[in-house]
Amino acid sequence: MQSAAKTIELEDGWQRIQEEGIDRIIDYLETSNLSNFSKKQYSELYTIVYNMCTQRPPKNYSSQLYDRYSCSIKDYIQNHIRPRIINKSDIGLLTEIQVCWKNQQIMMKWMKNFFQYLDRHHVNQNSLPNLTIRGLSIFYGEVVTQCKSKIISAFIHALELDRNGEHIDRDLLKNVTDIFMKVGTIHKPNDPADFYNFLESSVLESTRNFYEAKSRVWITEDSCPDYLLKVERCLIEEMSRADHCLHPSSGQKIRSVFLDVMINIHETTILEKETGIAYLLNHHKTDDMHRLYRLTSELANGLQPIAQAVTKYIKEQGQGIIKQKLAKIAIDKKESPEDPEFVNAFMNAQEKFKSLISECFQNNSIFQRALNSAFEELVNQKIGKHGFSEILACYADRLLKKSSERLRDEVIEEELKKLLELFEHLADKDVFAEIYKNQLSKRLLNDTSASEDAEKSFISKMKMCCGASYTCKFEGMIMDLHLAQELDQAFKESRPDLPIDFSVQVLTNSHWPYYKNHNVILPVCFSDCIHVFNRYYAANTQHRVLTWTNCLGIVTLTGYFDQGQYDFICSTYQACVLYLFNDKSTYTYTEIKQVMNFDDETCKGVMKTFVFSKNKILEKTGEERKINETDSFSIRSNFKTNQKKVKLPLPSKEENYSREKVSEDRNLAIEAAVVRIMKSRKTIAHSNLVAEVAGMLSVFKPQVRDIKSRIENLISRDYIERDNEDANIYHYKA
Repeated sequence: MQSAAKTIELEDGWQRIQEEGIDRIIDYLETSNLSNFSKKQYSELYTIVYNMCTQRPPKNYSSQLYDRYSCSIKDYIQNHIRPRIINKSDIGLLTEIQVCWKNQQIMMKWMKNFFQYLDRHHVNQNSLPNLTIRGLSIFYGEVVTQCKSKIISAFIHALELDRNGEHIDRDLLKNVTDIFMKVGTIHKPNDPADFYNFLESSVLESTRNFYEAKSRVWITEDSCPDYLLKVERCLIEEMSRADHCLHPSSGQKIRSVFLDVMINIHETTILEKETGIAYLLNHHKTDDMHRLYRLTSELANGLQPIAQAVTKYIKEQGQGIIKQKLAKIAIDKKESPEDPEFVNAFMNAQEKFKSLISECFQNNSIFQRALNSAFEELVNQKIGKHGFSEILACYADRLLKKSSERLRDEVIEEELKKLLELFEHLADKDVFAEIYKNQLSKRLLNDTSASEDAEKSFISKMKMCCGASYTCKFEGMIMDLHLAQELDQAFKESRPDLPIDFSVQVLTNSHWPYYKNHNVILPVCFSDCIHVFNRYYAANTQHRVLTWTNCLGIVTLTGYFDQGQYDFICSTYQACVLYLFNDKSTYTYTEIKQVMNFDDETCKGVMKTFVFSKNKILEKTGEERKINETDSFSIRSNFKTNQKKVKLPLPSKEENYSREKVSEDRNLAIEAAVVRIMKSRKTIAHSNLVAEVAGMLSVFKPQVRDIKSRIENLISRDYIERDNEDANIYHYKA
């Protein structure tokens, strides 16, 4: 039989633990003279603790060992640690704290090994703090709390030395930070950073004070670019310092304090300096502007003042372009919506500002809105008699029309893309559409379009911008021409015996602009062909009515003169007038007007093309440079030109669109919007209805008075009615 294990008394067991374990650890910590514990020595100390913790009560000394473990840690701190730090300050204090913390960790590590059974059983069974936490708690109470103010003061002093360029061991500061975080587990186990916040708040305050002093000097002495450069360099250094010395959670707080002190407080002064934002923009200081953007982008509303300055600058540059055009108008004494140089200047300006916003402000949405706001104001001004809608439409016509300076397809595409970016800012897109439709019809009907692909591409771009309803007529016009060509080809194949080469384009009336047509007397060969086509069309279609628009016809007419034979390419009206001179050599203005059934405006316009153009086919009586009702006209028998084919100019028109048509279309659009909203809401207040109508209409900006007028019109037509008790409330009448 084995004998029972000998009971270990408390004092005897503790004496062995103290002498063979704790004293040896302390001796090493103080003298660095420690031979490793042998496996036998370690096992003996562990066994002593184990036996003292497993003996039957009252000889079970677990509770007493836990208390004596705590006392030994406390005694070590009071006898060996506190004397070393009590009279230290600044860097010396931080160095000693680091050494003491390291020694404390070693002490607890070895003692935990000896007392492992106690930690595993007694501590868990009695819900006590484990030995590591208990050791930290003692260090927290005996060292950190009593020296906290001195440690923080020393830490701040070391940071300021580092900021002033002195070499500081940043690892030392990082170790002190880690100590604050570690002992924070005692202060608040679920939020160890709470104790570290004492240190952090002091660091933030010192950061603010240090850079407030710096900023007051720099903002007075330095130019805007120099100030921004210094601030950026200091910010990089400060963030590096925070990364090396503080907990990662402090970095953003340091950054916020720094930017508030150096940028936010002084932003107005920085921007308004003589070398401020206006100077940077005017002198294209892209690096400095990008630096300003980087430093202000993290501030609440920090970018808004810069965006306002950018908007103002763009407007000033745009107004400069407009003033140049107005000065040119004043010198030339004439106005024309066709001004490619003016449009190019605006497109180049927009490209420049887009690059500026991309390069300096990283296409930030605030600056995108600033650009859009500036150009919306600029392109919705009226330049003399003509608005931007008309000017841009004429530029589009110039790009898409055949001309002597043939542009490459990729150049046309790029120019149309730039043009569309200006178009997007237009408030009166309906005016642009009306003008564009008229010009597109001329290009298509007169075969002067440079490229069908370019036409389709631009229409597609407008469709993406404004929707399918905006471009449906443009697309219908192109489709009409293809169908008309097929129909014309089939007609020619069915009637090859016509007296003249006769071509017809059958178009859908609703797609094309309205043209003022005169019921002129056509030559017999024309009218015979028209009758033949009418019969052919009636036989091949149902429920379709043809309306002949003679004013759009193109005729090639051969003339015989003393100097030879020439082919004239002219309009139907011009051809009919020239045909008259086959019967007699001279006609009065009144005779031509009556025979042709013209009004004065049309008659004078046609006759000008014969008398005042480069190729004068007719002679008139009188010396005045205008057509009078008393004039007579005769063929110039000695007409001569170097060209065998002569293209006669078409009668000019003052306006590219009908203002009345645009106004009528707007009224219909407003009424349609009101009805749609009323159908959906049934009942709505006046102010809400006006606001929703304005928001629904995207191709033009309706005036409030126009919306009110159309509401009254709909009330009079019984679409809606006012509330009996509140006149500002409307009800939909189904």
